[in-house]
Parts: sequence; C-alpha cells; structure tokens
Amino acid sequence: MKQSETFQQKQDWKVLAVNDYQKSTAAFGKKERVGSIKICNPRYVSKILVEDANHGLTPMMPLSIDYYEDKDGQVYVSQMNIQLMGMSGNDVRGF
Repeated sequence: MKQSETFQQKQDWKVLAVNDYQKSTAAFGKKERVGSIKICNPRYVSKILVEDANHGLTPMMPLSIDYYEDKDGQVYVSQMNIQLMGMSGNDVRGF
C-alpha cells in the first residue's frame, strides 16, 4: 500500500495532488529534487469556512507539504506554520 493511500485512510485526510517539480523542470535543464503533496481534510475545512470572515484563508488551502533534497542528499520536509494562520485575525484554533 502506498503511503498516500495509508494517509488518506486516517481521519478523513485526502491527498489532492502530488507534484514532482523535478519532472516538470527537466526540460529546462533543472535537476533539483523538489516536490509537494497537497492535502485536505474536508471536516476541518468545513468548520473553518462556515464563518464568512475565514474565507480569506482559502489561498492557504489545501495544505502543502513540501520536500526537497540538497546537493549532499539530505532530504528536508516543510509546511506552512498553521499557527501563523491564527495571526491573520481569524479564529482557527483547534484545527
């Protein structure tokens, strides 16, 4: 079973897209090993978007988990700091 399938079975999380930027930039001579996985939990999204004031958060959806490999072969994973979303003035506690 693929990791994305396992992930989707847990708590309603959905993998919406897997982007391989290395593949898409190969024609331009770029060989960086970089990509992203777009995930969403409809249960959480529906709780956030029920308030009109939270509709400004949609550019941050779906959540992107990004990965890249440096020249030494070290792999890094990054994602948006969800706590920073709360600094926008919107009440997103508990999500």
